[in-house]
Amino acid sequence: MRNFTLHKFLATLLMAVCSATLSVAQNVAKIGTTEYATLKEAVDAVQTGVKGYIYILNDASFDDLRIEGKQIIINLQNHTVTGNKIDVYGTEGTDTYLKILDSKAKGLSVDKNNNYSVSYTASGTLELTGSIRAYNGAGINVTSGTVVSTQGVALFAVGDETGQKDITSYVKITGGYIKAQEFGVSPQGRGASVTVNGAAVIESLDNAAVAGHGSNTSEKKLGGTSITIMGKCWLIGRIQSPGYAACGIYHPQEGTLTIKYSRGIPNIVAINGAGIVMRGGTLNYRAGNIIATGDANFVGKVGDTPIEVGTSGIVYDRDCDYYDAANVKINISDNSGEKKVVGAKAAIQVINDKAQDISGVFDIQGGTFSSDVSAYVNATDREVFEHEGTYYVGKFKAQVVGGLKYETALTAINKAPAGSTVVLLKDCSESGRAPEVTKNVTLDLNGKNLTFSYITASKGGNLTIKDSGTGGTYNGTGANHSVYVKQGGIFNLESGTLTNSSTNPKTQNVVVRVVGDATTPVASTANIMGGKIETKGTPVSVFEPGATVNVSGGELKGSGLACIAGNGSEGQGGTTINISGGTLTAKPYDDASAACGIYHPNEGTLNITGGTINVANGVGVLMRGGEMTMTGGEINATGDATRTGSVGDTNQKIGVSGVIFDRDANYPAVATTSIKIDGDAKVSGAKAAVELINDNNVADAKSAFKLKGGTYSSDVSALLDENSVAVKQGENYVVTTYYAQVGEKKYATLQQAADAATAAGQTVKVLNDVDLTTGSNLEVHKWLNIVLDMNGHSIKGANADHKNICVSGGKLTLKDSKENSTGKFYAETPYQEGIYDKPLVEVINGGEFVMESGHIYSVSAGNHQFVIGAYYNSKVIINGGTIESGWYAINGSNDEYQNTTITINGGTLVSTSSYAISHPQSGTLTINNGAVVYGAGGAIDMKRGNLVVNGGIMTSKGKGNTGKWGEGTGDPDKAALNFCAPYGDVTATIKGGTITAEGDAVLIDAKPTEGKTVALAIEGGTYSSDVSKYCSPGYTATPNADGTYSVSYFGNVVLVVYDDKSKKMAEADQSIAIDMDRVNKIWVPEAGVKGVNTTLTKNYTNTGWNSFFVPFDFTLTEEMLNNFEFATLYATALENGNGSPVISYIMKKAGDKIAAFFPCLIKAKATGEQKLNVGEVDYKSMKGVTPQDCSSTTETYTFHPVMENTYIAAKHGYYLNSEQNSFVYNAHPKAYVQPLRYYMTIQDRATMSYIEPANGGASKVKICVIGEDEPTGITDLVDDAANASGKVYNLQGVVVGNTTEGLPKGVYIKNGRKIIVK
Repeated sequence: MRNFTLHKFLATLLMAVCSATLSVAQNVAKIGTTEYATLKEAVDAVQTGVKGYIYILNDASFDDLRIEGKQIIINLQNHTVTGNKIDVYGTEGTDTYLKILDSKAKGLSVDKNNNYSVSYTASGTLELTGSIRAYNGAGINVTSGTVVSTQGVALFAVGDETGQKDITSYVKITGGYIKAQEFGVSPQGRGASVTVNGAAVIESLDNAAVAGHGSNTSEKKLGGTSITIMGKCWLIGRIQSPGYAACGIYHPQEGTLTIKYSRGIPNIVAINGAGIVMRGGTLNYRAGNIIATGDANFVGKVGDTPIEVGTSGIVYDRDCDYYDAANVKINISDNSGEKKVVGAKAAIQVINDKAQDISGVFDIQGGTFSSDVSAYVNATDREVFEHEGTYYVGKFKAQVVGGLKYETALTAINKAPAGSTVVLLKDCSESGRAPEVTKNVTLDLNGKNLTFSYITASKGGNLTIKDSGTGGTYNGTGANHSVYVKQGGIFNLESGTLTNSSTNPKTQNVVVRVVGDATTPVASTANIMGGKIETKGTPVSVFEPGATVNVSGGELKGSGLACIAGNGSEGQGGTTINISGGTLTAKPYDDASAACGIYHPNEGTLNITGGTINVANGVGVLMRGGEMTMTGGEINATGDATRTGSVGDTNQKIGVSGVIFDRDANYPAVATTSIKIDGDAKVSGAKAAVELINDNNVADAKSAFKLKGGTYSSDVSALLDENSVAVKQGENYVVTTYYAQVGEKKYATLQQAADAATAAGQTVKVLNDVDLTTGSNLEVHKWLNIVLDMNGHSIKGANADHKNICVSGGKLTLKDSKENSTGKFYAETPYQEGIYDKPLVEVINGGEFVMESGHIYSVSAGNHQFVIGAYYNSKVIINGGTIESGWYAINGSNDEYQNTTITINGGTLVSTSSYAISHPQSGTLTINNGAVVYGAGGAIDMKRGNLVVNGGIMTSKGKGNTGKWGEGTGDPDKAALNFCAPYGDVTATIKGGTITAEGDAVLIDAKPTEGKTVALAIEGGTYSSDVSKYCSPGYTATPNADGTYSVSYFGNVVLVVYDDKSKKMAEADQSIAIDMDRVNKIWVPEAGVKGVNTTLTKNYTNTGWNSFFVPFDFTLTEEMLNNFEFATLYATALENGNGSPVISYIMKKAGDKIAAFFPCLIKAKATGEQKLNVGEVDYKSMKGVTPQDCSSTTETYTFHPVMENTYIAAKHGYYLNSEQNSFVYNAHPKAYVQPLRYYMTIQDRATMSYIEPANGGASKVKICVIGEDEPTGITDLVDDAANASGKVYNLQGVVVGNTTEGLPKGVYIKNGRKIIVK
């Protein structure tokens, strides 16, 4: 009874609490800390002239609200408030408005791909059956949340309906969602305004999103309104009523409608209707999208006239007879704002069936339209351009070829796709603009004139300027430049004229400025291929590392610092200037200055191979730093020979000379300046052809000049070295340089000197650095026997015919007599098939090449070049020096008839990417003591012929562990001596040398090329790996303390090597004890060794099974079986007939024979050191032994006997772990198996691919030892279920019964035990 009373009491208490809670929940609004039961109470609580911020606490409802003289803010907070209507009345002198927002609203969006559906992730709603109206200058603001009118218009701004004065009632929408059955927003009456800005959405379900009213009677005049639509808003009109059309904006009244940009452009959409219908007022359309979508054949009425409109972007209805229809203005501005008008029927539709005058209605200056609007465009002022079905209006001045037209060149360049061409249609003056090009684009002046402040070719940019017309110019007004090339950009001038017209008092009127990067050099590049660069200043300026100027055509004409000028300040050098064509014309800026063709005060290179430099009263080239090389072209400095003037920021007076080196200039790079002139270069000057300014008497100033050739207008003998002469020819002086000497006579070319050395062994001495790439090669004919002494000089060649040294039948001995042997024969050309793919030294037709000293170098990008090619019965002997090659240092040809003789007695041969010597031909290659041969691939790749190694160092070198080439040994797959995949028969005898590789020192294919033989006999030398299998009979390799192996002759003995490198040997009829724990290698000669009394000793740590084999036959005795048990490989089965493979061994008994190299198991019956004496046995060589194997239905198991320590991971091997009683895979590369054991490999029978666990561990293969009443010795065979069943299985896993009674003899498995039925 007490329980029932308690329950009743608790229930009553709970109802009371709930009742109190429900009572609190009835409050729906709050101002400050005061809550109100109704929204009306909250609004009424706000005093006139005071701002009231109302928070909606719960869903609420009301009938009508009147707001007068107050400022009311309603925060919906995701709640729903329903009502009939709200009237907002302004009072004079008081700011009155209603503001709707939702501080928790989020996710308002329009899906234009889904019929412009609107979604709001979270939003409160003010839902009315009627409207919110603003009167007497009051306002309505919506910033977020949703306002809905279910039956009519959502928001009204009501002005003066008598039309007498402006009553500025307004609606401002900056966000949120307005949704109405009829109009979303409507201004009516003089002074009323609607402003939509920001990301708001206004949607009408059955009319227009925004609409005015066309009434204009004496009682009601609803015009004089202002509507402004801007920002990223959406106005969406839909239609439900039959016979009517939707409308985005309906404007039947007098007033203004403005659509423009404000942090985005508006979108005005009508679905089955018109985007905008104008029946009065003025449309100022500056930016936005106007879209009429739906059925192109759809028509319907708008408003209260019977006239039907189609799905058109803008409709002007002249026939409607509304009061202001005749005064409509539709102004569409130029293309400064993005405008697009799209209609399924037409972009613009004019309804004028009465043929009334509409000539002043349209002013279309720009925009994009879905249909032709030419009828409404002033053709004398604007162009209508069609492209791919879209019509564009504007004053077009540039066009992307095959694409759109644009009103500015800047826009065309910015919009042009990569790889396209922009062509000018009219002159373009855009001096305040500076486009930056970061793509590949061509600018075609097309005979027109273009002005920018400047244009930039920046990172990723490739700008080309050309003129397909006549007289096209590009002028820059920027003070610093007209074209700016930076950050690796590329500028190309093909044709046209470039100028700079800056009037800035500090300008140098530079036209093209090319800038690298002082921190990280970048290849900013200007290529002048044609056209003209003309300026009162400097046509081209180039500075900072990486900046490059290439002139191959056109004309540079200037009166400033120089036609091409560098910068002498610290860090501004590192530039490259290449002149191969074109004309540079320079005049002085004023009477105090000297003209200059090229001004080079900085580090960097100037290469002149062609072109003409014409300078009046100045210098052709002024060098105050860097390296100048001139092998062609012409420099002419004309004018008053006595005139001088300044160039740059020094006071040094510069005369009228062709080339001047100003050694007195105080510039950082002046001391390292060099000037090389050769070939067909022509230099003339009114004062001097070449001049040295050295008033400070710097001792080595003259050494900057290396005038090796060329023609000069004055005598340059004072600047020549002892091996060059200047000979007067007519009015000029021609310089000849002698490059070689035979005896006392000097010659201009190596070939001339070689041909003159007719006495056998006569020396050709090099006098100057030689360039074989610009003339002919050096060919040593069969009647010549010469010694070429590089004499400390370099010879530049190329891996190409007629640019190399060819020893054709003759004999050439190369040496360098200079101290420290600084002479070098080299090539820089990267490999190019069919062009640069020849040896640097070619020995053919029985020729002979001998190298005594010096350096030959051919390492280039791609590492495909080689140095010496030995062909056609030629002979190559290397006694000293260094040969470095990107491919092979010495190479032959894959031809069995090209019988060569190559002998390396000394020197160093290097390959940075492959083998130092490749020998695919017949003949003999001999390596003797003193030779050092190494390559990233290896030392020698022997494909055919005979190899004799008597000594030397041969190494496979690569990146190793240091990351630098040449330090450490190379790739494990690369061998020092490689005999794999021979092209023909190979024989090799190695009697000495040091041969090293990270992998195999010597390598031969396991399966040689069919029909080819490799006969290798190793009889000496030191190796990084064991090469015993390649040794001659009686020889083997034994390990050294440093990890290497030495090959020695041991004769007819059994050789045992231990881990400490100590050795034991036993001849026939002798005894030997082998410690199986320390043994490293056991070697048996091919003939074997008979009658060796053998004892095997091992320390057993457990009594488990161990892998075991011996290289001899022996018979088990009872005495042996007292201490050990033996089992031999028997068969393979599947567990339970379909499970894991099982490898079976069978127990052996006294009298059984253990065969040589056969896989066995051995088990000691006690731990500790145990000895097995097998008596006198005949040792057999392992040569020719085939490993035993067995297989399951899917896998093959092969057992490999080991006679020396073997790293089994490289062999894919598993070793027998006696403690785990399982075959285990060890992935560690240094895990090895000792002699007298074996390892097992597992291969897939279908593919013969090796099976190995990625991270090591025990194999899935199970093994067992079969013996009478012998329990499983290594792993369980069957699971518990099988044991419990008592079933009997044969070795194939097939159930044969529950008992062994009556079974034929054989081996069976029951309850995990092996049973033999006899």
